[in-house]
Amino acid sequence: MKQEKGFSKRVPKSRKWIADLLHASKQVPSIAFEKTMNLEELINVRKLSTPHVPWTIIFLKATAILSSRHPILRQSYLSFPWERIYQHPHVVTSLAIEREFEGEPAVFFAKFKEPQNQSMQELAARLTKLRTEPVEQFGEFRRLIRNTRWPRWLRKLLWGYLLHGSGAMKSKMAGTFSISVTAAEGASAINVPNVTTYCLNYAPFAADGTIRVRLHFDHRVIDGSPVARLMAELETILHTEIVAELRAIAESS
Repeated sequence: MKQEKGFSKRVPKSRKWIADLLHASKQVPSIAFEKTMNLEELINVRKLSTPHVPWTIIFLKATAILSSRHPILRQSYLSFPWERIYQHPHVVTSLAIEREFEGEPAVFFAKFKEPQNQSMQELAARLTKLRTEPVEQFGEFRRLIRNTRWPRWLRKLLWGYLLHGSGAMKSKMAGTFSISVTAAEGASAINVPNVTTYCLNYAPFAADGTIRVRLHFDHRVIDGSPVARLMAELETILHTEIVAELRAIAESS
């Protein structure tokens, strides 16, 4: 019986930029803390308005509020040409978004500048555009596509400079804080490779309204105890400012 042979194909562009991200993420010594939050009240308030504000936007807004109040959440560790801590003046949140590109599934990374100053409805409207309009329409998406044209050695060199040489460029291109979630699909990652100092993800909600929220952080910038306190404050923000904004949305709809 004749044995069938496998085949090779060109690496899709979307796999190239993920490969670059994974290579770069190895240079960020990240660890993760997990906190179980009871958000039953938030769940009930969210149901009052139609359409519902996406959970991704709720957490994006809450973490942006937290980052605006704590400068350490806008800091990153740089090692070239000397060791230093860089602090960005404003919040830039990077959000992983799944799209289809050239017939392949692709993960793009959208940037939200100072989302704490925008309403959740405005943020949700932009998220809808990012998920539905042509990928070539968005500058940060075009940049990912364009970079795949360069040879791998050059892409690695540029990533190295981004991570170690320029805090301003790193914050602009990669964000000061990132969010990568798949909870809507029924599962969540335990480890999230990332190049930002902070990355948040969370598991699907349990039946009792609790949710496991994870914050991955660069231990060179911050220690565990402050992270635990920041996660407690994040839960408070979700219970107060976020609930209040959702109630206002419900009352106006």
